[in-house]
Amino acid sequence: MKSTRPVATPHKHGFLSYGTHCLSYVSPEARKVVSAAEKSTLQVAAFDLDDTLVKTKSGTKFARTADDWTWWHKDVPEKLQSWISEHPSGILVIFTNQGGVTNNAPPAKPSVSLTKLLDRLHAIAVALAPLPLIIYAATKRSSADTKLGRGSPLDLHTRFRKPGPGMWEHLVKEQLNGNPPKEAFYVGDAAGRKGDFADTDKAFAATIDVPFYTPEEFFKENDKSDK
Repeated sequence: MKSTRPVATPHKHGFLSYGTHCLSYVSPEARKVVSAAEKSTLQVAAFDLDDTLVKTKSGTKFARTADDWTWWHKDVPEKLQSWISEHPSGILVIFTNQGGVTNNAPPAKPSVSLTKLLDRLHAIAVALAPLPLIIYAATKRSSADTKLGRGSPLDLHTRFRKPGPGMWEHLVKEQLNGNPPKEAFYVGDAAGRKGDFADTDKAFAATIDVPFYTPEEFFKENDKSDK
């Protein structure tokens, strides 16, 4: 049986699932900025999530609970606020791979992992309010849905998982009215450096053709305390 066409499913906190491959959230402030911006004047500051904007409080690689997070660096909120203050037609966008999160196809209930992610992302969005924020998360299809042919086709899962361009393409088409931003850059920790687990973020920036920065470059460039 072939997979069904992806449909948008509403979740709590204002999140939407597009099929089983993608989760998104758009803050009211982001909608206002996009609506008010003239064509091709919008600017996008895009970020990875884990080990870029936040890290776990527990010290584990992956968050144990929805509240197991803290800012990656003490100046993260201030830096984001400063960038928005300097760019009145700017929005913040998070692109995160969440390959451990199962996004069940309807009519199945949301998985425990998805519910935890929704609560964690919501808490981060609240902490950053009222900054204009859009969130994208690439999720996985359950084994049950795969067997039944439900949910998004596997090629969509691949395209939406970084370094694939799917999340960026969806942002431009669905949230930015088909207008690529005037300026954009992307910040992420997977840069292919010694000790990095991968070069996924650097490759993603290359795929969508925007400048790339590591978290150290963006958040700590002028910081001497390294806290």
